[in-house]
Amino acid sequence: MAAGVFHAVTAVVLVLTILCLGVNALGWIRLRALARVVSGARAALAPREIERLGQLTGLIRLEAVYFTLLLLYALAYPGVLAWGPVLFVVLYHWLGWAANEWTHTTARAVARLRRDPTPAPSFRARARTALAVIGALDVLEAAVLLYIILALAGSLRHASA
Repeated sequence: MAAGVFHAVTAVVLVLTILCLGVNALGWIRLRALARVVSGARAALAPREIERLGQLTGLIRLEAVYFTLLLLYALAYPGVLAWGPVLFVVLYHWLGWAANEWTHTTARAVARLRRDPTPAPSFRARARTALAVIGALDVLEAAVLLYIILALAGSLRHASA
């Protein structure tokens, strides 16, 4: 019975990890329009693009839930995943989620863009810096998520043997 539970829980976490990678990609699809504006390729954001940026808070919350479940999995089944990468992505997302909730960064940026869809140079500079930092951290996160997918798939294969 314990092997069956491990199998089921690991399979669920594997599917959730793949979905988390998709949510991360969806977040960058939402940020693509902002990246074009801050790079100077376009002057303003369309109303639909601004609304899509507003969806980032929900995506951040979804990822925070996933990473909480990942930490619970790692605690319940030690030895399946290495602690370093797991703690990195969990802490990175919890800190990012908490900062966004407390400072309302996404909501304030969306409100500013609704008032003026053509960002001022100071907004562009701050957004450019934020996108660079988030991008660098998300590259590391994607690598960790790929590691988690491989580790979970490997543990399922070994458990079946």
